[in-house]
Amino acid sequence: MLFSEIKTWKCEEEVGIEIQGEIKKTKVFKYSDNSFIVGVSGLAVIDDSANIGNQCNIVGTLERDAIINDGSYIGMGVIVGEGVYVGKGCAIQSSVFCDIGDNVMIDKECVIGLNCRIGDSIRIAGRSVINDNAFICDYVKVGIECVVADGVMIGKNSSVGMKSIINANVSDDNIIETNVVVNAAIGHDNFIESGCIIDADVGNHNKICVNCKINASVGDNNYIHGECVINFPIDNEREIDYHKVVGQLSDLD
Repeated sequence: MLFSEIKTWKCEEEVGIEIQGEIKKTKVFKYSDNSFIVGVSGLAVIDDSANIGNQCNIVGTLERDAIINDGSYIGMGVIVGEGVYVGKGCAIQSSVFCDIGDNVMIDKECVIGLNCRIGDSIRIAGRSVINDNAFICDYVKVGIECVVADGVMIGKNSSVGMKSIINANVSDDNIIETNVVVNAAIGHDNFIESGCIIDADVGNHNKICVNCKINASVGDNNYIHGECVINFPIDNEREIDYHKVVGQLSDLD
């Protein structure tokens, strides 16, 4: 649904539903074409300027100019900030506290888990999953069909390419390209190209080229060319040639 296609809603009636063992009133909204959304709970707080698509279920808070597209769910305890756009079929799950910052765009069919924190000016592409307790810092971009694991933090100004899997913390200012698997901590200001698998900690200011396998720690300011396998720790300021397997100290010469 485009911004211009979202219809103005008005309250049609109130019905009683059971929420956590108590009967709460839920407002049912109707559009001018007689279509209905699923419902807006009496617990919901919705700014007058927010727009809601068809067949949505809203229990949380929508702040000024929030846009929620068709079939999306905003759970209890979720705060959707100013100017947030949520695409079709998304689920932002109920939690003790889940904060979606200002000017965030969440594309279609994304899932945001329990107790997540999503910063300001973030872009999350379609069909991505942000699991419980994750923290996505300001100005991050997450590509299509990515997965961010439970409790993981992605630092500000970082980008994660499509179909990547992030299972460990990523610090600020990183570029992670497509189909990358991160299983160990990443420092700041690294460039990790497509197809890499990171199974050991990576420091700062490194470039790791396409299809590398990192099985031992990498320090700072290194350049690892494509198709390398790192089985021995690399300290700082090394350049590793293409297709090299590093298994001992002498391999770094």
